[in-house]
Formats: sequence, structure tokens, C-alpha cells
Amino acid sequence: MAFLFLKFLIRCIAFLDLRILYLLADVIAFCFKYIFPYRKKVILQNLYNSFPEKNEQEIEEIAKQFYNYFADLIVETIKMSSISKEELLRRCRFTNPEILHNYYEKKRSIIAVCGHFNNWELGALALSVIDKHQMLGVYKPLSNNSWNEYFKTIRSRFGMIPVPMKSILRELIKRKNEPTITALAADQTPHRSEINYRTTFLNQDTAVFLGAEKLCKQTNYPLIYFSMHQIRRGYYDITIIPISDDPKNTAEHELTHKHLRLLENDIHAQPGNWLWSHRRWKY
Repeated sequence: MAFLFLKFLIRCIAFLDLRILYLLADVIAFCFKYIFPYRKKVILQNLYNSFPEKNEQEIEEIAKQFYNYFADLIVETIKMSSISKEELLRRCRFTNPEILHNYYEKKRSIIAVCGHFNNWELGALALSVIDKHQMLGVYKPLSNNSWNEYFKTIRSRFGMIPVPMKSILRELIKRKNEPTITALAADQTPHRSEINYRTTFLNQDTAVFLGAEKLCKQTNYPLIYFSMHQIRRGYYDITIIPISDDPKNTAEHELTHKHLRLLENDIHAQPGNWLWSHRRWKY
């Protein structure tokens, strides 16, 4: 019952103009910063460890930027359930979509990676509008089934098919004769039992998923990276960066190393806009 009420409330809020929703985001950010600091200890620890060259004042400023970003992320994600295609494409502009179109003309499927950086959810929704590939969005199911189904619904509004992480290879085999683009965020923390590779990321020893690289090696689908940057509040440019057209002939872990370095560069460019509240280095 509580879920249905909350879902109804979110649905009503979603029909508000984003200019109004950003006023709500300002209130949320203020609360996160000053009234009940949201995961402040985790955020500051992550920032200090990631940017040892920065002083206390600089770290505190990035933390404030994060709270502003995180509040905007909340209201923009709420808006996803009602946003029109036209407004979506005004707010998420792909600078070089011809790369995707060229792959489609050649009937080539693609593996695409990004990070939990800027509004990756909004970017994925826009991708399902601008490209002719059948988009497959890899996700990790939530423990709450009601919320899991809710997010699947909003992510699939414009044709994307959400696929659980453990089922993606089977789905690709099933669709081997259909041009697909498989999108996944590759900066999550693997479970302790699934740690097979560690590298240095943001100045720290980091356990990373090899999912994107494994899919590329198994299918020989090209690997690309989505570099998403905020131009101004609520507006993003997304640049497609090809990583490899022939993954099977790359060295072990080379693909993983390359897409992590690209994400690392993006984070350094806009340090407040990554998901610092996540306990990324818990192992």
C-alpha cells in the first residue's frame, strides 16, 4: 500500500516542469548538506582517497557539488516517467551519433559502457530514441520487486529492453542475427566472490567487473564508451568514443583498462558528478 501511494506521488510530481522540479532539488540538496548530511563520511572518505592532491577546502567544495548533482539526479530520474522524446533530446545531445548509425548500416551489434556519472539513466533513455539498434540495458535487479518493476517500466519507455546482468549473454545469443547495442555501467563493485581483477582507479586499489570485456571477447562485438558531460543544469552532451572494433585480438584486461581510464578522465573533468555516496572501495 505504501509503495502504491509513493508511486502515485512520484507520478504526479513527474508531470511538473523541470524548472519547478529543480526548485525541489535545491531543497533536497540543502537538506542533504546541512540538516541530515547524507552519507557524508563515505563521500568525504572517497574524495580524500581519490584526490590526495586536493586540500580540505577543495574536497568540501566537491562534496557540496555532489549534493547538488545528486539532488538533480533524483528529480531528473523522477521526470523520466513523463518526459517527451523532444524534451529528452534537447537535454541529451549526442555529438557524434553517426558512429552508431555506421555500425547499424553494417548490421554490427555493439557493447557500450559508461559509468555512474552525470545522469546515465537519462542518457540511456535518449540512446533508445536516437539509434536504430535494439537497445539492451543491463541492470542488477533490486531486492524490492515492486521498485524493480517500476524502474524497468520507465527505462523501457522508448523501446529499451532491460536485461538482468546474469541473463545478458543468453539474450545476445538469442538475438545474434539482430543488430543490438548492449549498454552497461561498468563501475560497480563486484561481490567479494566475483572479484577476478584489481587495478588502480582514482588512486586506489580497486576491484572491477570484467563483464564488458568478457561480453566483447565472447561475441567480438565492438566496444564503445559513452562520455557524458553536463553543459549546464539539466543539459548534457554525450560523445561516443570507440575503444576496439576487434576485441578478440586485444590483450587480456586491455579493454577494461581503457574504459576505466576514460571514466577516470571524465571524473577529473567534473569531479562532483560521480556517485561518491556509493561504497565503491568496501573490499
